[in-house]
Amino acid sequence: MPMRIAIFFLLAVLASGCTKRLMPPDDFQITEVVVNVPSGLQGGSPNFPEAMRVNIQNEAYRFSEVGTEKRLEVTVSGIRLYDPLRTILVSGTTYVVGMVKVYDVASGNMDTSFKAQGVLAGQGGLVAAIIMLMLADPYDEEQKLARLFAVDTMNKLYGSSYAQSVAFREPTQQAVPNYPISYELIRQEQECASRQARSERPSNSRDDAVNQEPEPLPAYCAQFGYQVEG
Repeated sequence: MPMRIAIFFLLAVLASGCTKRLMPPDDFQITEVVVNVPSGLQGGSPNFPEAMRVNIQNEAYRFSEVGTEKRLEVTVSGIRLYDPLRTILVSGTTYVVGMVKVYDVASGNMDTSFKAQGVLAGQGGLVAAIIMLMLADPYDEEQKLARLFAVDTMNKLYGSSYAQSVAFREPTQQAVPNYPISYELIRQEQECASRQARSERPSNSRDDAVNQEPEPLPAYCAQFGYQVEG
């Protein structure tokens, strides 16, 4: 693990305060992670559940690769990210919260359950995003939020003391993501939504940036239902 990433995780652990481990002291490892997002819950791209699964599993590999096999299930209860339909970032702090349950693979019995979260402070907002095209990169935002949720989950599960002891451990395996949609496609749709919003801006605005002539939509915006000239 690169030094800057290890330091990031160590600081996250320290910031969360001293946490006692929720599981018994015998050795265990998380060999399966399942992330459920209720159908009525909106936020993030279609890739976000997979981003969470991969980050949680890889964090779990770093904590332990030996002992009794466990399955970790996350049910997301709240997301605040950009809207997947408009693909525009919500202003301010973004977050993901959810209930975590740990099951013994062999018996199927639930060992423990607890709430976990990932919180990412942000600046700017919808107006600035529309005017300046300074939208957050969807991949970067989702990965950061998923990592923070993973850190909080493992810290609560194993305890902060153990988390500090494995802060620089290199796991022998890595989970591989299988995203349902290309992040490049998500970025394109995000840009199209922002450009379209700029073209529909109020004509009486006194902001110099707003008074600029709107840029034409790129040809690839047509695939998202936008009217493209030529």
